[in-house]
Amino acid sequence: DKMKAGHIGEIYQTMPDGRRYIYALPAMNNLQREATFSVLEGTGDLSAGTAPFSAANDKMKNEVNKKDDFFQMTLNPAHAYAYLLTSVLSPDYVDVTGDGPTEDDIGNYTRFNYTCPEASYRWISPYSVDGSLANYHPGNLSDKNDDKASYIVGSKELWYVSTIESKNQIAEFYISKRADARGTIAPVFRSTDELDMAKVSDQTLKDPISTEAGYSYKLDSIVVYVKNDRFTNGANAVPLKTVIFQYDYELCPGVPNNFSEEGKLTLKKVYTKNGSSKISLLNPYEFKYDGGNAGYSLANKDRWGSFKPLEANPSSPSQLAIYDFPYTGQDKAAADAYVSNWHLTEITLPSGGKLAIEYESDDYSYVQDKRAMEMRMIAGVGNTAAFNPTDELYTEPTDINTYVYIKRDKVRESGVLTLAQNYLDGDNLLYFSFRVDIGNKDKFEHIKGYAMVETIGVCPDNDDYLYVKIKGEKAGTNSSKIIHPISLAALNYAKLSL
Repeated sequence: DKMKAGHIGEIYQTMPDGRRYIYALPAMNNLQREATFSVLEGTGDLSAGTAPFSAANDKMKNEVNKKDDFFQMTLNPAHAYAYLLTSVLSPDYVDVTGDGPTEDDIGNYTRFNYTCPEASYRWISPYSVDGSLANYHPGNLSDKNDDKASYIVGSKELWYVSTIESKNQIAEFYISKRADARGTIAPVFRSTDELDMAKVSDQTLKDPISTEAGYSYKLDSIVVYVKNDRFTNGANAVPLKTVIFQYDYELCPGVPNNFSEEGKLTLKKVYTKNGSSKISLLNPYEFKYDGGNAGYSLANKDRWGSFKPLEANPSSPSQLAIYDFPYTGQDKAAADAYVSNWHLTEITLPSGGKLAIEYESDDYSYVQDKRAMEMRMIAGVGNTAAFNPTDELYTEPTDINTYVYIKRDKVRESGVLTLAQNYLDGDNLLYFSFRVDIGNKDKFEHIKGYAMVETIGVCPDNDDYLYVKIKGEKAGTNSSKIIHPISLAALNYAKLSL
Protein backbone atom coordinates (compact mmCIF):
# COMPACT_ATOMS: atom_id res chain seq x y z
CA ASP A 1 0.00 0.00 0.00
CA LYS A 2 2.98 2.31 -0.43
CA MET A 3 4.41 3.94 -3.51
CA LYS A 4 6.11 1.43 -5.80
CA ALA A 5 9.18 1.83 -7.99
CA GLY A 6 7.03 1.75 -11.11
CA HIS A 7 4.83 4.65 -10.03
CA ILE A 8 5.25 8.14 -11.48
CA GLY A 9 7.47 10.08 -9.09
CA GLU A 10 7.82 13.44 -10.83
CA ILE A 11 6.18 15.56 -13.50
CA TYR A 12 8.45 17.94 -15.41
CA GLN A 13 6.91 20.78 -17.44
CA THR A 14 8.93 23.04 -19.77
CA MET A 15 7.26 26.31 -20.77
CA PRO A 16 7.68 27.99 -24.19
CA ASP A 17 10.02 30.60 -22.64
CA GLY A 18 12.26 27.91 -21.16
CA ARG A 19 11.05 28.04 -17.56
CA ARG A 20 10.70 24.64 -15.93
CA TYR A 21 8.05 23.60 -13.41
CA ILE A 22 8.97 20.53 -11.36
CA TYR A 23 6.23 18.56 -9.56
CA ALA A 24 8.35 16.13 -7.58
CA LEU A 25 6.26 15.42 -4.46
CA PRO A 26 3.49 12.84 -4.95
CA ALA A 27 0.79 13.26 -2.28
CA MET A 28 -0.36 9.72 -1.64
CA ASN A 29 -3.73 8.15 -1.06
CA ASN A 30 -2.49 5.27 1.12
CA LEU A 31 -5.46 2.94 0.68
CA GLN A 32 -9.00 3.32 -0.59
CA ARG A 33 -12.02 1.07 -0.19
CA GLU A 34 -15.35 1.27 -2.03
CA ALA A 35 -18.28 -0.90 -0.99
CA THR A 36 -21.86 -1.43 -2.18
CA PHE A 37 -24.20 -3.71 -0.26
CA SER A 38 -27.83 -4.63 0.35
CA VAL A 39 -29.95 -2.83 2.91
CA LEU A 40 -33.42 -3.37 4.23
CA GLU A 41 -36.32 -1.46 2.74
CA GLY A 42 -37.39 1.54 4.79
CA THR A 43 -34.14 1.98 6.68
CA GLY A 44 -32.74 4.51 4.19
CA ASP A 45 -33.81 8.14 4.20
CA LEU A 46 -34.89 9.22 0.70
CA SER A 47 -35.05 12.89 1.62
CA ALA A 48 -31.48 12.88 2.96
CA GLY A 49 -30.12 10.29 0.54
CA THR A 50 -28.40 8.28 3.28
CA ALA A 51 -28.77 4.99 5.13
CA PRO A 52 -27.33 4.00 8.52
CA PHE A 53 -24.81 1.18 8.64
CA SER A 54 -21.64 0.04 10.39
CA ALA A 55 -18.31 0.50 8.58
CA ALA A 56 -16.88 -2.34 10.65
CA ASN A 57 -18.96 -4.93 8.79
CA ASP A 58 -20.68 -3.18 5.86
CA LYS A 59 -24.09 -4.09 7.24
CA MET A 60 -27.14 -2.24 8.41
CA LYS A 61 -27.23 -1.71 12.13
CA ASN A 62 -30.23 -3.99 12.45
CA GLU A 63 -30.04 -6.84 9.92
CA VAL A 64 -28.76 -7.61 6.44
CA ASN A 65 -31.37 -8.27 3.74
CA LYS A 66 -30.89 -12.02 3.46
CA LYS A 67 -32.97 -12.40 0.29
CA ASP A 68 -30.51 -10.41 -1.80
CA ASP A 69 -27.45 -10.12 0.46
CA PHE A 70 -25.54 -8.33 -2.30
CA PHE A 71 -22.01 -7.19 -1.50
CA GLN A 72 -19.33 -5.71 -3.75
CA MET A 73 -16.04 -4.24 -2.61
CA THR A 74 -13.05 -2.69 -4.37
CA LEU A 75 -9.71 -1.94 -2.73
CA ASN A 76 -7.46 0.55 -4.46
CA PRO A 77 -3.79 0.40 -3.38
CA ALA A 78 -1.59 3.43 -2.81
CA HIS A 79 -1.64 6.02 -5.57
CA ALA A 80 -0.86 9.70 -5.93
CA TYR A 81 -3.90 11.98 -5.77
CA ALA A 82 -1.80 15.10 -6.52
CA TYR A 83 1.71 16.03 -7.58
CA LEU A 84 2.88 19.09 -5.66
CA LEU A 85 5.00 21.85 -7.17
CA THR A 86 8.50 21.67 -5.69
CA SER A 87 10.50 24.11 -7.82
CA VAL A 88 10.34 26.65 -10.64
CA LEU A 89 13.60 27.06 -12.57
CA SER A 90 14.65 29.91 -14.87
CA PRO A 91 15.73 29.15 -18.46
CA ASP A 92 19.39 29.72 -17.54
CA TYR A 93 19.29 27.69 -14.31
CA VAL A 94 22.10 25.17 -13.80
CA ASP A 95 22.32 22.83 -10.79
CA VAL A 96 26.03 23.15 -10.10
CA THR A 97 26.42 20.48 -7.41
CA GLY A 98 23.49 18.21 -8.30
CA ASP A 99 21.72 18.70 -4.98
CA GLY A 100 18.67 20.55 -6.28
CA PRO A 101 17.96 24.30 -6.11
CA THR A 102 20.44 25.93 -3.68
CA GLU A 103 22.21 29.27 -3.37
CA ASP A 104 25.36 28.04 -5.13
CA ASP A 105 23.54 27.34 -8.40
CA ILE A 106 23.64 29.45 -11.57
CA GLY A 107 20.45 31.23 -12.61
CA ASN A 108 17.25 31.75 -10.61
CA TYR A 109 14.91 29.37 -8.88
CA THR A 110 11.93 29.21 -6.53
CA ARG A 111 11.83 26.20 -4.22
CA PHE A 112 8.74 24.95 -2.39
CA ASN A 113 9.13 22.96 0.83
CA TYR A 114 6.28 21.06 2.49
CA THR A 115 5.31 19.55 5.81
CA CYS A 116 3.03 16.55 6.35
CA PRO A 117 1.23 16.86 9.73
CA GLU A 118 -1.19 14.03 8.83
CA ALA A 119 0.44 10.99 7.24
CA SER A 120 -2.74 8.89 7.51
CA TYR A 121 -5.75 11.19 7.46
CA ARG A 122 -8.86 9.02 7.17
CA TRP A 123 -11.65 10.38 4.98
CA ILE A 124 -15.08 9.00 4.12
CA SER A 125 -18.00 9.88 1.86
CA PRO A 126 -20.73 10.47 2.85
CA TYR A 127 -19.22 11.90 6.01
CA SER A 128 -19.79 10.51 9.48
CA VAL A 129 -17.22 10.52 12.23
CA ASP A 130 -17.64 6.81 13.01
CA GLY A 131 -18.52 5.45 9.57
CA SER A 132 -22.24 5.09 10.25
CA LEU A 133 -23.74 6.61 7.06
CA ALA A 134 -23.79 5.40 3.46
CA ASN A 135 -25.33 6.77 0.27
CA TYR A 136 -28.79 5.28 -0.16
CA HIS A 137 -29.88 3.81 -3.52
CA PRO A 138 -33.54 2.75 -3.24
CA GLY A 139 -33.67 1.02 -6.64
CA ASN A 140 -37.22 0.18 -7.69
CA LEU A 141 -39.61 1.44 -5.04
CA SER A 142 -42.00 -1.42 -5.81
CA ASP A 143 -39.32 -3.98 -5.00
CA LYS A 144 -38.39 -4.06 -1.33
CA ASN A 145 -35.48 -6.43 -1.95
CA ASP A 146 -33.28 -4.32 -4.23
CA ASP A 147 -32.32 -1.44 -1.92
CA LYS A 148 -28.58 -0.76 -1.83
CA ALA A 149 -26.15 1.52 -0.02
CA SER A 150 -22.59 2.52 -0.83
CA TYR A 151 -19.70 4.45 0.64
CA ILE A 152 -16.06 5.15 -0.01
CA VAL A 153 -13.37 5.45 2.66
CA GLY A 154 -9.62 5.91 2.55
CA SER A 155 -6.43 7.10 4.15
CA LYS A 156 -4.24 9.80 2.64
CA GLU A 157 -1.36 12.16 3.33
CA LEU A 158 -2.04 15.84 3.99
CA TRP A 159 0.79 18.09 2.79
CA TYR A 160 1.03 21.83 3.40
CA VAL A 161 3.56 24.41 2.18
CA SER A 162 6.08 25.21 4.95
CA THR A 163 8.48 27.56 3.11
CA ILE A 164 9.01 29.07 -0.32
CA GLU A 165 12.60 30.05 -1.10
CA SER A 166 14.40 32.03 -3.76
CA LYS A 167 18.08 32.90 -3.77
CA ASN A 168 17.54 36.01 -1.66
CA GLN A 169 14.25 35.62 0.20
CA ILE A 170 12.31 33.04 2.15
CA ALA A 171 8.58 32.97 2.98
CA GLU A 172 7.52 30.90 5.99
CA PHE A 173 3.99 29.53 6.28
CA TYR A 174 2.48 28.92 9.73
CA ILE A 175 -0.50 26.59 10.08
CA SER A 176 -2.72 25.31 12.89
CA LYS A 177 -5.54 22.82 13.32
CA ARG A 178 -8.96 23.87 12.07
CA ALA A 179 -12.23 22.97 13.75
CA ASP A 180 -13.94 21.75 10.59
CA ALA A 181 -12.86 19.31 7.86
CA ARG A 182 -12.21 16.63 10.47
CA GLY A 183 -11.53 13.08 9.39
CA THR A 184 -13.30 9.86 10.34
CA ILE A 185 -12.29 7.20 12.84
CA ALA A 186 -13.85 4.44 10.71
CA PRO A 187 -11.65 1.52 9.60
CA VAL A 188 -10.42 1.64 6.00
CA PHE A 189 -10.56 -2.12 5.43
CA ARG A 190 -11.59 -5.26 7.30
CA SER A 191 -9.55 -8.27 8.30
CA THR A 192 -12.07 -10.41 6.38
CA ASP A 193 -11.45 -8.58 3.09
CA GLU A 194 -9.95 -10.75 0.38
CA LEU A 195 -6.46 -9.28 0.15
CA ASP A 196 -2.93 -10.22 1.07
CA MET A 197 -2.57 -8.72 4.54
CA ALA A 198 1.21 -8.97 4.30
CA LYS A 199 1.13 -6.37 1.54
CA VAL A 200 -0.60 -3.80 3.76
CA SER A 201 2.16 -2.08 5.68
CA ASP A 202 -0.19 -0.14 7.98
CA GLN A 203 -2.23 -2.84 9.70
CA THR A 204 -3.89 -0.24 11.94
CA LEU A 205 -6.08 0.80 8.99
CA LYS A 206 -8.30 -2.22 9.67
CA ASP A 207 -9.20 -0.87 13.11
CA PRO A 208 -11.19 2.19 14.16
CA ILE A 209 -9.03 5.04 15.45
CA SER A 210 -9.01 4.78 19.24
CA THR A 211 -8.02 8.41 19.96
CA GLU A 212 -9.63 11.09 17.82
CA ALA A 213 -10.41 11.85 14.18
CA GLY A 214 -7.68 13.47 12.11
CA TYR A 215 -7.39 17.20 11.59
CA SER A 216 -7.11 19.43 8.58
CA TYR A 217 -5.12 22.64 8.93
CA LYS A 218 -5.57 26.33 8.19
CA LEU A 219 -3.04 28.96 7.17
CA ASP A 220 -2.52 31.45 10.02
CA SER A 221 0.24 33.67 8.66
CA ILE A 222 2.98 34.11 6.07
CA VAL A 223 6.25 35.82 7.06
CA VAL A 224 8.75 36.93 4.43
CA TYR A 225 12.43 37.45 5.34
CA VAL A 226 15.68 38.30 3.65
CA LYS A 227 17.21 34.85 3.51
CA ASN A 228 20.63 35.82 4.86
CA ASP A 229 19.11 37.79 7.76
CA ARG A 230 16.83 34.87 8.71
CA PHE A 231 19.59 32.27 8.64
CA THR A 232 22.11 34.52 10.39
CA ASN A 233 19.96 36.10 13.12
CA GLY A 234 17.28 33.43 13.56
CA ALA A 235 14.42 34.63 15.76
CA ASN A 236 15.88 38.15 15.83
CA ALA A 237 15.60 38.59 12.07
CA VAL A 238 13.32 41.45 10.99
CA PRO A 239 10.65 40.31 8.50
CA LEU A 240 10.13 42.19 5.28
CA LYS A 241 6.39 41.56 5.39
CA THR A 242 3.92 39.60 7.50
CA VAL A 243 0.45 38.53 6.32
CA ILE A 244 -2.02 37.41 9.00
CA PHE A 245 -5.28 35.59 8.31
CA GLN A 246 -8.32 35.79 10.60
CA TYR A 247 -11.17 33.28 10.36
CA ASP A 248 -14.38 32.19 11.94
CA TYR A 249 -16.80 29.33 11.19
CA GLU A 250 -19.75 31.36 9.97
CA LEU A 251 -20.71 29.73 6.69
CA CYS A 252 -22.84 26.60 6.20
CA PRO A 253 -23.74 26.02 9.86
CA GLY A 254 -24.24 22.46 10.97
CA VAL A 255 -21.62 20.89 8.72
CA PRO A 256 -21.06 17.44 10.25
CA ASN A 257 -17.24 17.45 10.17
CA ASN A 258 -17.11 20.40 12.57
CA PHE A 259 -17.53 18.85 16.00
CA SER A 260 -18.26 22.26 17.56
CA GLU A 261 -21.57 22.33 15.63
CA GLU A 262 -20.46 25.43 13.77
CA GLY A 263 -19.92 25.92 10.04
CA LYS A 264 -17.06 25.84 7.57
CA LEU A 265 -13.82 27.77 7.88
CA THR A 266 -14.54 31.33 6.69
CA LEU A 267 -11.90 33.96 5.92
CA LYS A 268 -12.90 37.26 7.55
CA LYS A 269 -9.84 39.54 7.57
CA VAL A 270 -6.33 39.70 6.14
CA TYR A 271 -3.80 41.92 7.94
CA THR A 272 -0.45 42.99 6.48
CA LYS A 273 2.55 44.28 8.40
CA ASN A 274 5.64 45.84 6.83
CA GLY A 275 8.85 45.20 8.74
CA SER A 276 8.35 45.75 12.45
CA SER A 277 5.78 48.53 11.94
CA LYS A 278 2.25 47.74 13.11
CA ILE A 279 0.48 50.77 11.67
CA SER A 280 -0.94 48.86 8.69
CA LEU A 281 -2.66 46.43 11.07
CA LEU A 282 -5.26 49.15 11.64
CA ASN A 283 -6.58 48.77 8.10
CA PRO A 284 -7.01 45.12 7.11
CA TYR A 285 -8.76 43.62 4.13
CA GLU A 286 -12.25 42.60 5.28
CA PHE A 287 -14.54 40.03 3.69
CA LYS A 288 -18.32 39.73 3.89
CA TYR A 289 -20.59 36.90 2.81
CA ASP A 290 -24.10 38.32 2.67
CA GLY A 291 -25.47 36.25 -0.20
CA GLY A 292 -27.17 33.75 2.08
CA ASN A 293 -26.02 31.25 4.66
CA ALA A 294 -28.18 28.13 4.44
CA GLY A 295 -27.52 25.30 6.85
CA TYR A 296 -25.76 22.13 5.72
CA SER A 297 -27.82 19.50 3.91
CA LEU A 298 -26.40 16.69 1.80
CA ALA A 299 -29.59 16.41 -0.28
CA ASN A 300 -30.36 20.06 -1.02
CA LYS A 301 -29.05 20.25 -4.58
CA ASP A 302 -30.55 20.14 -8.04
CA ARG A 303 -29.62 18.03 -11.04
CA TRP A 304 -26.62 20.30 -11.71
CA GLY A 305 -25.32 20.00 -8.16
CA SER A 306 -26.24 23.60 -7.34
CA PHE A 307 -27.84 24.51 -4.03
CA LYS A 308 -31.61 24.12 -4.00
CA PRO A 309 -33.61 24.37 -0.76
CA LEU A 310 -36.56 22.10 -0.15
CA GLU A 311 -38.97 25.05 -0.17
CA ALA A 312 -38.05 25.70 -3.81
CA ASN A 313 -40.02 22.59 -4.75
CA PRO A 314 -43.79 22.61 -5.35
CA SER A 315 -45.69 22.35 -2.09
CA SER A 316 -49.21 21.72 -3.38
CA PRO A 317 -50.94 19.37 -2.84
CA SER A 318 -48.00 18.21 -0.71
CA GLN A 319 -44.34 19.14 -0.34
CA LEU A 320 -42.23 17.32 -2.90
CA ALA A 321 -38.83 16.07 -1.78
CA ILE A 322 -35.70 16.98 -3.74
CA TYR A 323 -35.45 13.32 -4.70
CA ASP A 324 -38.88 13.48 -6.37
CA PHE A 325 -38.38 16.83 -8.07
CA PRO A 326 -34.65 17.52 -8.58
CA TYR A 327 -35.20 19.91 -11.47
CA THR A 328 -33.86 23.45 -11.61
CA GLY A 329 -36.43 26.18 -10.99
CA GLN A 330 -36.86 28.87 -13.63
CA ASP A 331 -37.40 31.81 -11.28
CA LYS A 332 -34.34 33.91 -12.18
CA ALA A 333 -34.33 35.98 -8.98
CA ALA A 334 -34.64 32.87 -6.78
CA ALA A 335 -31.95 31.01 -8.75
CA ASP A 336 -29.54 33.95 -8.37
CA ALA A 337 -30.27 34.07 -4.63
CA TYR A 338 -29.61 30.34 -4.22
CA VAL A 339 -26.31 30.44 -6.10
CA SER A 340 -25.15 33.35 -3.91
CA ASN A 341 -25.23 31.22 -0.78
CA TRP A 342 -21.87 31.05 1.07
CA HIS A 343 -20.19 33.28 -1.53
CA LEU A 344 -18.05 36.36 -1.02
CA THR A 345 -20.11 39.51 -1.61
CA GLU A 346 -17.93 42.40 -0.41
CA ILE A 347 -14.24 43.19 0.10
CA THR A 348 -13.25 46.27 2.10
CA LEU A 349 -9.78 47.48 1.10
CA PRO A 350 -7.23 49.06 3.48
CA SER A 351 -7.82 52.34 1.65
CA GLY A 352 -11.50 52.28 2.64
CA GLY A 353 -12.69 51.39 -0.83
CA LYS A 354 -15.10 48.52 -1.33
CA LEU A 355 -15.53 45.87 -3.98
CA ALA A 356 -19.11 44.60 -4.31
CA ILE A 357 -19.62 41.19 -5.90
CA GLU A 358 -22.89 39.91 -7.33
CA TYR A 359 -23.69 36.44 -8.60
CA GLU A 360 -26.11 35.02 -11.12
CA SER A 361 -27.00 31.45 -11.90
CA ASP A 362 -25.79 29.77 -15.07
CA ASP A 363 -28.31 29.53 -17.87
CA TYR A 364 -28.53 28.18 -21.38
CA SER A 365 -31.08 28.31 -24.18
CA TYR A 366 -30.34 25.32 -26.37
CA VAL A 367 -29.33 21.68 -26.10
CA GLN A 368 -27.63 21.19 -29.47
CA ASP A 369 -30.32 22.38 -31.93
CA LYS A 370 -33.24 22.06 -29.50
CA ARG A 371 -34.58 24.77 -27.24
CA ALA A 372 -33.99 24.07 -23.54
CA MET A 373 -37.30 23.15 -21.92
CA GLU A 374 -38.60 23.19 -18.36
CA MET A 375 -40.01 20.48 -16.13
CA ARG A 376 -43.28 21.79 -14.66
CA MET A 377 -45.37 20.30 -11.91
CA ILE A 378 -48.69 18.85 -13.11
CA ALA A 379 -51.88 19.70 -11.25
CA GLY A 380 -53.55 16.44 -12.25
CA VAL A 381 -55.17 14.64 -15.17
CA GLY A 382 -58.75 14.53 -16.47
CA ASN A 383 -60.96 13.70 -19.44
CA THR A 384 -62.13 17.18 -20.46
CA ALA A 385 -60.60 20.57 -21.20
CA ALA A 386 -62.33 21.91 -18.08
CA PHE A 387 -60.10 21.98 -15.01
CA ASN A 388 -61.18 18.88 -13.10
CA PRO A 389 -57.94 17.27 -11.87
CA THR A 390 -57.59 13.76 -10.49
CA ASP A 391 -54.61 11.50 -9.83
CA GLU A 392 -56.21 8.51 -11.61
CA LEU A 393 -55.14 7.72 -15.18
CA TYR A 394 -58.51 6.02 -15.79
CA THR A 395 -61.98 7.04 -14.65
CA GLU A 396 -63.38 3.77 -16.00
CA PRO A 397 -61.57 0.92 -17.77
CA THR A 398 -62.38 2.49 -21.14
CA ASP A 399 -62.45 6.15 -20.06
CA ILE A 400 -58.87 7.44 -20.32
CA ASN A 401 -57.82 10.68 -18.61
CA THR A 402 -55.58 12.02 -21.37
CA TYR A 403 -55.87 15.69 -20.41
CA VAL A 404 -52.88 16.83 -18.36
CA TYR A 405 -53.40 20.05 -16.34
CA ILE A 406 -50.49 22.41 -15.70
CA LYS A 407 -50.44 25.75 -13.88
CA ARG A 408 -49.63 28.58 -16.27
CA ASP A 409 -46.65 30.89 -15.85
CA LYS A 410 -48.41 34.03 -17.03
CA VAL A 411 -45.51 36.32 -16.16
CA ARG A 412 -43.17 34.58 -18.58
CA GLU A 413 -45.69 33.91 -21.35
CA SER A 414 -45.08 35.91 -24.52
CA GLY A 415 -48.17 37.61 -25.91
CA VAL A 416 -46.94 37.34 -29.50
CA LEU A 417 -46.61 33.56 -29.30
CA THR A 418 -49.32 30.92 -29.22
CA LEU A 419 -49.76 28.72 -26.17
CA ALA A 420 -48.13 25.83 -28.03
CA GLN A 421 -45.15 28.02 -28.92
CA ASN A 422 -44.82 29.28 -25.34
CA TYR A 423 -44.92 25.86 -23.69
CA LEU A 424 -43.95 23.34 -26.36
CA ASP A 425 -41.86 25.48 -28.72
CA GLY A 426 -44.08 24.22 -31.50
CA ASP A 427 -43.11 20.58 -30.86
CA ASN A 428 -45.66 17.76 -30.61
CA LEU A 429 -43.71 15.64 -28.14
CA LEU A 430 -44.14 16.01 -24.38
CA TYR A 431 -41.59 14.54 -21.98
CA PHE A 432 -43.16 13.32 -18.74
CA SER A 433 -42.13 11.96 -15.37
CA PHE A 434 -45.10 10.51 -13.48
CA ARG A 435 -45.11 8.79 -10.13
CA VAL A 436 -47.16 5.65 -10.78
CA ASP A 437 -48.30 2.97 -8.32
CA ILE A 438 -47.55 -0.01 -10.55
CA GLY A 439 -48.21 -2.93 -8.23
CA ASN A 440 -51.02 -1.41 -6.15
CA LYS A 441 -48.64 -1.40 -3.17
CA ASP A 442 -48.72 2.34 -2.52
CA LYS A 443 -45.16 2.41 -3.92
CA PHE A 444 -44.81 4.99 -6.65
CA GLU A 445 -42.19 4.53 -9.36
CA HIS A 446 -40.87 7.43 -11.42
CA ILE A 447 -42.12 6.58 -14.91
CA LYS A 448 -40.53 8.63 -17.66
CA GLY A 449 -41.17 8.82 -21.37
CA TYR A 450 -42.61 10.81 -24.26
CA ALA A 451 -46.22 11.33 -25.30
CA MET A 452 -47.65 12.77 -28.53
CA VAL A 453 -49.56 16.03 -28.07
CA GLU A 454 -52.97 16.36 -29.74
CA THR A 455 -54.01 19.80 -28.53
CA ILE A 456 -53.09 22.43 -25.96
CA GLY A 457 -55.26 25.22 -24.61
CA VAL A 458 -56.40 27.26 -21.63
CA CYS A 459 -58.86 25.56 -19.29
CA PRO A 460 -62.18 27.31 -20.08
CA ASP A 461 -63.32 27.42 -16.45
CA ASN A 462 -59.99 28.43 -14.90
CA ASP A 463 -57.51 30.46 -16.95
CA ASP A 464 -54.77 29.95 -14.32
CA TYR A 465 -54.33 26.47 -15.79
CA LEU A 466 -53.77 25.00 -19.22
CA TYR A 467 -54.45 21.54 -20.51
CA VAL A 468 -52.34 19.35 -22.79
CA LYS A 469 -54.30 16.55 -24.42
CA ILE A 470 -51.97 13.64 -25.14
CA LYS A 471 -52.60 10.89 -27.66
CA GLY A 472 -53.46 7.38 -26.53
CA GLU A 473 -51.24 4.48 -27.59
CA LYS A 474 -52.12 1.10 -29.08
CA ALA A 475 -51.94 -1.68 -26.49
CA GLY A 476 -49.90 -3.81 -28.88
CA THR A 477 -48.91 -4.32 -32.49
CA ASN A 478 -51.91 -6.53 -33.22
CA SER A 479 -54.34 -4.82 -30.87
CA SER A 480 -56.85 -2.10 -31.61
CA LYS A 481 -57.22 -1.24 -27.94
CA ILE A 482 -56.03 2.24 -26.89
CA ILE A 483 -54.37 2.73 -23.52
CA HIS A 484 -52.94 5.69 -21.69
CA PRO A 485 -49.34 6.44 -22.87
CA ILE A 486 -48.23 6.71 -19.25
CA SER A 487 -49.80 3.31 -18.52
CA LEU A 488 -47.92 1.87 -21.48
CA ALA A 489 -44.64 3.32 -20.18
CA ALA A 490 -45.40 1.93 -16.72
CA LEU A 491 -46.17 -1.54 -18.10
CA ASN A 492 -42.91 -1.55 -20.08
CA TYR A 493 -41.04 -0.42 -16.99
CA ALA A 494 -42.57 -3.24 -14.96
CA LYS A 495 -41.76 -5.76 -17.71
CA LEU A 496 -38.11 -4.72 -17.90
CA SER A 497 -37.31 -3.75 -14.32
CA LEU A 498 -39.60 -5.57 -11.87
